[in-house]
Amino acid sequence: MKLLLGDCTEVLPTIESGSVDTIATDPPYGISFLSMEWDTAASNAAFEEWCVPWLSECFRVLKPGGDVTIFSSPRTFHRVVRAMKRVGFSEVQVKGWVQTQGFPKSHDLGKYDSRFKGYGHALKPSWEPALVGLKPAI
Repeated sequence: MKLLLGDCTEVLPTIESGSVDTIATDPPYGISFLSMEWDTAASNAAFEEWCVPWLSECFRVLKPGGDVTIFSSPRTFHRVVRAMKRVGFSEVQVKGWVQTQGFPKSHDLGKYDSRFKGYGHALKPSWEPALVGLKPAI
């Protein structure tokens, strides 16, 4: 077994096509988590387009019949599923990782109206989707 850790946009292109059995990844969710720039997407459509290149690389390196598991956000997982289908993954399923810890990954409302400084708005996540897709065996 070989475990690779790193930025997938840098690591995946170095891997031989059709050489990987399984991939597990926890990419940015495109929800501006804690207002972090690395997790910000201009729009939902832009987030989906951002997913296509790295998912294409995942598809390329997987062996026929290989699988990918992608952790995602309840707010944006449908965009990841659409991108997965676009690059060729089949049998895409949504599994749930139930959690009791965590806090709302909210947007700072004070950015938009100074009367709301220190307030945010979002639901506390109680689960995260884990998307599982298969590379067709044939």
